[in-house]
Amino acid sequence: MSSVSAPPAKSIAGPPAGIAAPLEVRAFQEFLNGAKSYWGGELYREVVAQAEASGIGEVAALERGMRDAPAYRLYAWLERRVQQFKWHGRWGFVTALEPHRAALEARPAQADERKAAGLSSTPGSRCPTM
Repeated sequence: MSSVSAPPAKSIAGPPAGIAAPLEVRAFQEFLNGAKSYWGGELYREVVAQAEASGIGEVAALERGMRDAPAYRLYAWLERRVQQFKWHGRWGFVTALEPHRAALEARPAQADERKAAGLSSTPGSRCPTM
């Protein structure tokens, strides 16, 4: 018996360069990415199939028509909760990065200073003038 699984979800956001997230934050975020790969694959395909089978072509009418479909409700619930968990809560990025707020808030000004000096983010190279 062979098992086909969805490819691992790619992390689309993480801590900024130079700031290490604690192990538990990284582990939780990877769990969320794994969960998202499930409903972004199999469950999403089920929702799309049901939507296509409905024959409804107008977006608002389709949303109303799908509102009671179990697969759609589960997908919507999971998507919303993962976004909440990703950014807020005990292991969310907002919580994890709060101790680094001052350093992060200083970064745009530092980038402006580097740009004004003609420096790029790559040490030893210069930004072209245009």
